[in-house]
Amino acid sequence: MHARITITAFLAAVAVMLPACGGGGYGPREQAAGTEITTHGLNVQDVERIAAELAESLTESPYFTADGEPAAVAVSKFVNNTSQVNIDRDRVTNRIFQVLVNSRRAEAYSPEDLEVERFAGRLSDRRVFTLNNKIYEDVVQAGRSTQVSYIFQMQLVEHRGDSRPQVWIDERRITTESRR
Repeated sequence: MHARITITAFLAAVAVMLPACGGGGYGPREQAAGTEITTHGLNVQDVERIAAELAESLTESPYFTADGEPAAVAVSKFVNNTSQVNIDRDRVTNRIFQVLVNSRRAEAYSPEDLEVERFAGRLSDRRVFTLNNKIYEDVVQAGRSTQVSYIFQMQLVEHRGDSRPQVWIDERRITTESRR
């Protein structure tokens, strides 16, 4: 009899707790500003999508529309400064290359290939840039909740003789939430 009461009390407690554990607020959702995604875990496809969005934003900037000649852009290797090891850096870099080349506003090179082109004199009076790409994380804990923001940042650096000013910067966030 005692075991039956214990099991009934346990089942009643589980029935009360289950609705509270329903994951209502943990699905992906776009923020009003359009620069942040909140999800329950980091999705590698979101990183690739955000890389493409940032590259598209860059191609629409005035730096690539100043004259009719496509800009020469050295796309640096994607830097992953997060604890996430499942991000394919080459794939993210290739998505950026794809957007730049398909825009017809830029010719994309690896940093090494751009130096070969410059040394061979094939860049003449063209605008030359380096595009730096990185993702880093910011962890915030509040009570039993942990929030991790992954910040994807792109920086465009213009080559002006010996000067290398940053002329364009943009970033997007992916925020994950979890509870203990």
